Amino acid sequence: MRRLPLVMRIGGPVLAIAMLPGAVSSLDGAAQEPGTVPPSWTGPVTRDAAPSVAGGLSAVVGPLSGLPACDVATASGLPLPTRAPRGPDPAGSWWRLDPILDESGWLAGQRLHVGRLTASGIPHAQHVFDLPAESFAAGPVAGRIVVGADDGSTSTLSMVDTGRSCRIEVATEPDIVRRAILAPDGQTVFEFRLARASRADLGIWRRDLTEPGGAAQVLGPLEDDERFGPTWTTELVLDGGGERLLVESCGERACRLRILDPATGAVTLHAEPGLGELVGVAAGRPFLRAACPGLPCPVLVLEEAGEPRIVVEAAGSAVLADGPDGTRLLVESPDGRHVLAIDTASGAVMRSAVLDPGMRLVPAPSRSLSGVEIPAASGHAARSGMAAPDGRIGDGTPLRVLDPALPALSDLEEVIR
Repeated sequence: MRRLPLVMRIGGPVLAIAMLPGAVSSLDGAAQEPGTVPPSWTGPVTRDAAPSVAGGLSAVVGPLSGLPACDVATASGLPLPTRAPRGPDPAGSWWRLDPILDESGWLAGQRLHVGRLTASGIPHAQHVFDLPAESFAAGPVAGRIVVGADDGSTSTLSMVDTGRSCRIEVATEPDIVRRAILAPDGQTVFEFRLARASRADLGIWRRDLTEPGGAAQVLGPLEDDERFGPTWTTELVLDGGGERLLVESCGERACRLRILDPATGAVTLHAEPGLGELVGVAAGRPFLRAACPGLPCPVLVLEEAGEPRIVVEAAGSAVLADGPDGTRLLVESPDGRHVLAIDTASGAVMRSAVLDPGMRLVPAPSRSLSGVEIPAASGHAARSGMAAPDGRIGDGTPLRVLDPALPALSDLEEVIR
């Protein structure tokens, strides 16, 4: 059996650090107004540490199939959740994925922690699942975490409901479901698929959880482009309202971005070789890193017309966070000691905070392999900047929240109560 690399994000778009059973050599198919940076932003290039299996488990490890099924109506094997929009889990929900390596250093599986937040805002693992090597998690959305697992013959798509501590079986597919995300409405799943035998790109598919029947393709495969080489990773991101789907396809050094309007089928392609991984979307504008070999790296914004604009010249981890006065770009200083809230329009630094020793800004789930959803006062999930030990959410680890309107980091307990 041949093996292919498991790709983890560390500095630039991709870096292969382990191997898993597979068929071919690529994973996901073939092929200026700079921001104000303070003088203290100097120091060595920092890199995200490769994740490892966390110790001190507070829950028993078991298979995902061992979690009780949620009591939901079904049709043709698909769950039919209520059409009324769900809010987030009132306690907050989280997940973390860690690779499991065998004695030779090869990828043997992945360990998924899922749970809720304690009254003091500390992540607590309700369940720990051992998954196959080719697995993923996404969300949470409305207290539900999407989990995909491929056993070499079929891909199983499930959702874990943290509030009810149960599992919803979404689908089993003969194709490889490489990524999937749940839309904010809680009723639509978007999937990225590969052909099982060749691992050729099969495009993006949409599944309506309120209707019987399978998923339908909404975006075709990405065309080969020798400037980017083979596609190693593909990530799916929805804008805040779920109206547009962003599909990021990264090669060894740079990424391409497709923006799909599912309602009309219109697609916009950004294929400039200088673009790196996606940071997020604010006011309809994508924010991305430049195509850098490591961190720190510039953060760019794609305007409706014109060239990409530099927002920050040099940044470590970067995320978008919502506040009462709008969305801010939160960036970590190259030395990892500070987080700055930057106005996305002007690039001006609006707030700054000092990070406690060992705490790092938590980047996007595709980079941190972890995710969290906290309830806001309005009953809707807040997109907040988080700081955690080593920049990853984990069982029993403290979380700090950077509210763009506040001058400093706050304990999560102060935000959610």
